Order: sequence, then C-alpha cells, then structure tokens
Amino acid sequence: MSALVAAVLISLPSCGGLQSYGEAIAGVPPERFIEVGDQHVHIRRWGNRGQPLVLLHGLGTSTFTFRELGPILGKTRKVVAIDLNGFGLTERPEASDAYSLAGQAAMVCGVLDELGIREADWVGHSYSGYLSMRIARDSPERVRRLVLVSPALRMEVAPDSFIRSRVLREAVYPGLRLILDDKRRFRALLEPAYHRKEVLTDDVLETYRQQLRIEGLHDAYRGFGASLDDLSRDRVEIAEIDMPVRVIAGRHDAIIPLQALKTSLAESKGRVELRVLESSGHSAPEEQPEALAVEISDFLDRR
Repeated sequence: MSALVAAVLISLPSCGGLQSYGEAIAGVPPERFIEVGDQHVHIRRWGNRGQPLVLLHGLGTSTFTFRELGPILGKTRKVVAIDLNGFGLTERPEASDAYSLAGQAAMVCGVLDELGIREADWVGHSYSGYLSMRIARDSPERVRRLVLVSPALRMEVAPDSFIRSRVLREAVYPGLRLILDDKRRFRALLEPAYHRKEVLTDDVLETYRQQLRIEGLHDAYRGFGASLDDLSRDRVEIAEIDMPVRVIAGRHDAIIPLQALKTSLAESKGRVELRVLESSGHSAPEEQPEALAVEISDFLDRR
C-alpha cells in the first residue's frame, strides 16, 4: 500500500506554493483579530446593540460568506462571525485536535469569552449547523435560540479504511492541492453549492481560493482527517437539543437535498421548525441574504 501511494504521489504534477500567514493577513485591520491563547482568530462584527448573534460558516468557506447577511442582521443585533480553524484568515494550529468538533467548539467559545459574550443566538451554516448543535448539546447555557441553515444534521463520515489509515488520507492531499491551484477545478468543486450561479463571481471564487491557499493547509487537512473518527464515535442528534430551533433550507440544495433534510427532521417530532427559501441552493447566505435575514429575525425576535 505504501509503495502504491508513493507511486501516485510521484506521478502527480508539482503544486504551487502557499501564502505565508503573514502575507495572507497583510492589510487586514488588527481589530478583526482576537487572541485565543496563542492563536490569532479572525472575526467580523456588525452592529453594537441588541442580543448577541454568532454566525458560523461551512466547510471550505469563511466569514466572507456573511458579507451581505451580517450587515443586515447587525441593524438590530450585535453580530460576530468567526473563521473556524483551517479557514478564512484564522491562524492554522498545528495540533490535529484543533480541527475536531470539540476543538472548533473550544476555539469559538474562547472568542466569545474574550468578547465577554456568555449567551447568544447562533446561526450555523452547513458543517457549522452540526457544530452548533454540538455546542448547544454540550454547553446549553451558551445558546438561547439556534438557527441551522442547510445543516449537515448527519455528518456522514468516510469508510472505516479511510478513517483509520493515515496513509490513505495523505494520498488524497496532493489532489486537494491540485484543485486549489487550478481556478477551473476549484470552480467545479464549489459550483454545486450554488443554485444561482451568478453569485459565484470570479472575485468571490478567488477570495475563497486564496483563503484556503495559506500555510498550515496540510496541518488543517491532517486535523480534519483525524477528526473523522470523532465524528463516527460521538454523533449529535437534533432530538437532543432542548432550546428552540429553526432550520432554513434551500429549495434547490444539491449538497443536502430538501427531502433528505425533511427525513432527518422527522426525528424531532415537530419540535423543530422548517422554512424553505425558494431561490436558494446550499448557499443561502450569499444567494438570498435578505430573505434569509427575514427568516432568522422572525424566529429570534419571538418572546
């Protein structure tokens, strides 16, 4: 097996270099960073009054996802969006544990502690829908109400052979680098997440691509690979969540199809509200930010 992997790696064309972290954050205002331990965490904030609201993005994206949604919600709330470990402009930790659900949750809660936020409303998109559920289950005192946008209610993990074999996981990494080094391949990777293809402009695509092409990418890849075992052992069920929950789905979501989401929600026995955005795919914060803001605010403003 090792010889086969080595042959595959040798046959692949060389990949381009990554940006240093210093290069990636050059020119970014220092007030956008929070120190959590010895790590620089990148955040965005909108608004300065009302109930705190935390926005968490999905895999492969960043706080950039909320560039239109954040200012709308910030008109009546104190909104903070956080770049998760491995994404955006947050410094990439070397430790694999930082990329597990528990590690991501610890970093996010560390940011909130630094900002003096004990309890907040939460919006989790895609992967962060599942992460937000994990936080709501394990630290319910931090979550008042929970909104899940196109959530991965069931984190389907890879086959056991992939989960347990670091060699197999390492064999995939050069392919990831090739995708990130080629704009056309990267567009092909991201396009299925958008129903409204015009939203994924060249500038948007390049922002996401460059935010992934930062030194520490391999550490992040290894960390997420190691976290697969955590996902297979400690599953979170939506029926375990005690606080009010609204799920918002895109009618044309090709990543987490609406019918599959409805099937998963059947376990909640009607305790979870479902709303559907008619003109969205998997990326409602970018495809329909105004309509999404209405659905979020309607739910969070209830007394």
